Order: sequence, then C-alpha cells, then structure tokens
Amino acid sequence: MMLEKLKQLFPHLIEANEPYSDELLWFETDEKEMFGIQPTLISERELELLKLIATPIKMTERKNIGKWYAYIYENKEMTSVPKAVRFFYFFSNRPIEERELLTNTMEGVMNEPAFVWLSDQHGWIVEEEPNASAETEEIKQIIQTITADFFIDLSVFVGQMHQMGTDTRDSILREIQLVEAIQPIIPKGQEVMTFSEMFVAFHLDSLSTNFFSNNVKELLTETEIRTTIKTFIEQNLNVSQTAKKLFMHRNSVQYRIDKFIEGTGIDIRQFKEAIAVYLYILHKERID
Repeated sequence: MMLEKLKQLFPHLIEANEPYSDELLWFETDEKEMFGIQPTLISERELELLKLIATPIKMTERKNIGKWYAYIYENKEMTSVPKAVRFFYFFSNRPIEERELLTNTMEGVMNEPAFVWLSDQHGWIVEEEPNASAETEEIKQIIQTITADFFIDLSVFVGQMHQMGTDTRDSILREIQLVEAIQPIIPKGQEVMTFSEMFVAFHLDSLSTNFFSNNVKELLTETEIRTTIKTFIEQNLNVSQTAKKLFMHRNSVQYRIDKFIEGTGIDIRQFKEAIAVYLYILHKERID
C-alpha cells in the first residue's frame, strides 16, 4: 500500500479520520488513500516531493462530498437506497466557477441529479432512478450550450444504468477506471461519450488492421469515401440521413457506398459487415 510506504518516509503523516483538522495539509494517493501532515514538520523540498507522489486536496470540501463518494470509495452503506442509478462523469479544461449555474442547467435533463465535486474541474453527476433511455443528443446540446456560455471545454461520459445490489459498487468502480483510461485520449470536439463508445475506444488499441485487404485500405485512404462510410454507419445505415448530415445529394452518397461495396466485397448495408469497417476507420483515425 502506498500509504504504508509514505509513513516510512514521513513519520508525522496522519491518516484521514474524522474530525479533519484544517491546520494540516491534506493529500490523496492514486489508490484514494487520504492523509494529512503538519506543514511545520516538513521542509519545502519534502512538500514538493509529496505533491509529486500524491494530489493535494482541500479536506473542507471533502467533508461534504456526499453519500455517493462514501459509498464508492469508503465502502459505507446508504440509509436510503434507490432501485437504480446512473453516473455521468464530467471534466473541464479549467476550474468551474459557475457551479450553481451548471447544476441548474443539468437538472433540466436529468432526474434529480446529485453533484459530487472531486476537484474544481471534474466530478460526477449521479442520477437516481434514471430514465430507461439516456437522452444523449439532448445532453450534447446542453453541453455545447454550457461550453459556449461558460467559456469552458466540458466533456461528459455517460455511464450505464445500474440496478442497486451487492455488486453495484464494484461495477461502478470498473466504470470509473474505464473513464479514467479514456478521458485523456478522447478526440477534441467529442463533448459527450456513451459507455458503448468508451468500451469500443478502450479496445481499439488491441485491434490489428493487418487482416484487412489492400482494397479496403486503399479505398479508405480517400477522404471523401472514408467520411461518407463512417457517417453512413453512424447514421444507422440510412442513406437519406447521411446525405442530410454531409449536405450532399442522396445519389452521391449512394454512389460512394456502392463504390466501396463493389471494390471490397463488404456489404456495409448490413450491420454485421459494417461494424468491422467502422472499427477499422476509428482505429486509423486514432493512430493517425
């Protein structure tokens, strides 16, 4: 455990147990272990070393972090347990000063959301008893409005619906790990990412494109073909919607789809055929 090793280097280290003293400097390890230390008992150099090893935190904010943080990281049970829950994970490129405005805005699209601020730039929005279908497009519009009005770049990851039970905590922890792995590498401009999109992105690194023929590779080097095919798949294999999305004539879209099918033998009008090509395009975009 990191905390045990730190105690050997800093014997005056104090583990986080209530009541928290505001006179101490508080830190949190990557393993979510919190500890404090009296600033007069360490040198400036030791303080800088601690900042490299652990993240400084304001313990006064942690006191009121809420039941969901305590449930996930402190293994505490809740007195009132909802039947289902969904976590939304948000990240900002700068400290969010307009917390109340952000809260009020998100309340318009979620069922009684509870904000858990892990820092001044990121945290969770926990929706108890969520609706069965996540209104992803509506959330995207809200995030775009917030980005414009607050002058921040905000990314939101939409978690799964979880039925509360004995393994819910572990399921959410795995979801958090997935978000933490994906967040640093998401493409710019993708403000909202669903769990399914995160899952695909996480596994793209292990994808090998060597299995695809040169016909596929050569056709997808053409920007117009690649963009059309990708949009076609994202628009649920609907030619009309693709044409509308790309501001193209329907016949032009159909021509490019037919060209790809005739040149590769892969009928992307069929979902099972299209998914392999879509993963190939995503992988190439990521490594390029």
